[in-house]
Amino acid sequence: MDLQELSEALGRPAAPASIRQQQFDGNQDSLERLARAGPRSRPRAGDLVDYALDLSYVAPLDPDLMRRALPLCATAWRRSLDREDASAFSEQFHAALARRPRVIAHTLGPEADEAFRRFMAASLLERMSRETVLRFEGQRATPYVWIRNLVQYGRAWPDVERILVPWRALDTRGYAVCAVQYLSVLAYGEKDNPIFHAWTRVGGGGPPCLWEGASIGFGERWTRKNVAALRAQLDRGGACKWAMEAAERLAGGPGQAAADGVARDLAAQARRVRGRVRDLLRFLGTPSAVGLWEWTDARSASPAQD
Repeated sequence: MDLQELSEALGRPAAPASIRQQQFDGNQDSLERLARAGPRSRPRAGDLVDYALDLSYVAPLDPDLMRRALPLCATAWRRSLDREDASAFSEQFHAALARRPRVIAHTLGPEADEAFRRFMAASLLERMSRETVLRFEGQRATPYVWIRNLVQYGRAWPDVERILVPWRALDTRGYAVCAVQYLSVLAYGEKDNPIFHAWTRVGGGGPPCLWEGASIGFGERWTRKNVAALRAQLDRGGACKWAMEAAERLAGGPGQAAADGVARDLAAQARRVRGRVRDLLRFLGTPSAVGLWEWTDARSASPAQD
């Protein structure tokens, strides 16, 4: 789904003569500029942040303004998928989507809300389909971005299978690469993952955190439905099977050796993988304000503290 389809689905109205909501921080000019902006314009970053704050905190929200501003926000978010560092806007936007999905859906209406979700899922899948690398060193590893956004989608909406199903089908080589990147974290420790070079004080890096989202919100978590959808893909040997099929999908390409190794080690580390799948599902379903976590096997392997 592209931007034009999203704008058409939202029934983009003419610029409103007046805006029927008060900006959260009193920056009404930001809303005025967004209301006048064309569908392919690039609004000021501050204007997008101001509107994201409104999505989180203001009531009522102006439906006409939302139908004009939301495509601009969604497009800015899609551009952020190619950045390794999160912007202030994307963090606030994700927080709003997770905090008030029902308010946004009610303001848009069911058909427009469905189109918005479809755009978000399709954009993330398109970004995932472009993954090609199975060796990273330092803090700019691209999997950090798509994994955080996958986690965040599951916090906002109860239909993460919209992403999981095509990803699991491995329709593209990029999806297979993403599977190997993701599943490697279930098989290896912080320092021995062949896909993600160990963290260093100078360069950063290390494997991604599979339950870390992309927002600054608190108390966010996956619904039981989303947790169940991921469990269906990973549990009862699902992770190992997925990795083997991903390796087959990458056969004959530059990532074959790395993918074969991850698939082989997942099978060899079946006990660790089962424990980490349990941990991951529990972490995703627990409110994000509860605290920081680590794998159970990592805790048990840590030396005792004096």
